[in-house]
Amino acid sequence: MNYRYDIKNGKTRVKTNTKKYILSGLAIATLVAGLSIPALAADNGEAGAKGNIGYSAYELNRHAEFNVHQGSDRCSSDLNERNDSELDNSKDIIKTGHSNEATDKNDSNLNDNQKLCVCTTSWNISGAWKINVVYLGVTYPENLVLTQTISGLSGSITLVGGGSPWTITTGSVNGNMIEFTGFFNADPALKAHFNGTIASDGSIIGSWNDITVDSRVGTWMSTSSAAMESVIGCTGHGEFTYSDEDHAWYTVDVQYVKVSGHDTWFAGPVVSGNVGMGEWLFARVHDGGNPGNAGDKIWGSFTDKNSAKLGVALMSDPSDGPFLINSGNIVVRN
Repeated sequence: MNYRYDIKNGKTRVKTNTKKYILSGLAIATLVAGLSIPALAADNGEAGAKGNIGYSAYELNRHAEFNVHQGSDRCSSDLNERNDSELDNSKDIIKTGHSNEATDKNDSNLNDNQKLCVCTTSWNISGAWKINVVYLGVTYPENLVLTQTISGLSGSITLVGGGSPWTITTGSVNGNMIEFTGFFNADPALKAHFNGTIASDGSIIGSWNDITVDSRVGTWMSTSSAAMESVIGCTGHGEFTYSDEDHAWYTVDVQYVKVSGHDTWFAGPVVSGNVGMGEWLFARVHDGGNPGNAGDKIWGSFTDKNSAKLGVALMSDPSDGPFLINSGNIVVRN
């Protein structure tokens, strides 16, 4: 909600354009009286961004101060919880992700744990699905149950209403492509292979074929449930503080950071302030060189945790911005 302080009436008034306040909540302005913003911490050689800047958005002067660092020694995944031994032994998790960057670090220069730290996204397809399997023009509604782990996919397929059970023994998710293989329980020699493509809405469509005994081929598609996109890597740390001339302010505990070229994306929960509590900030800053007001920019929006994390991993633009800064400087470190 767009809170603005009415100097004339001494009251807080509410603007109707919620989006413009929250999403431009990255900002600039005179500091609220008595609000103390911590000094920027040392860089410690980590990739990230820092700035102490001012800008104007929607006829309001704003101020932002931040120092954020891209994580380099720890990883996280929403796919499933894993202990340290699983992280050390896993070689496949990076294969479940996809990146918007044209090139990532050369895999040959990375150990297994470092590969896990590449900031990217992953599709989680675990769960109970309804699918239509088509063969010779006839559609067979079936139940598909999938379990996705670091090791791959397993599960089962049965006709809706029961009968004709199949067991899925192997499979994988690579970007938005999935594949799995299973056998017919009544005749394990009969095996079939399924391929599929995950659409942006999480639905799946693909083809299937026998790999032993018969030579049947067909198509299949999901009719219920949806894959969930989650985040791998992208960890970070730091702080972002905001204030404006209407006396709104908040502080963000930055937890996810990604640096690419002259830009840094970051996200974290609002931990204190008189606006934004319970929200997550998703932000992007651009280092346009020196002086800062020659091309430095900032974007920002309040959103939910998952959307903020995905925004960082996909290096997308927050809903509001870009805003050119008019004082201070943004420095992006690679």
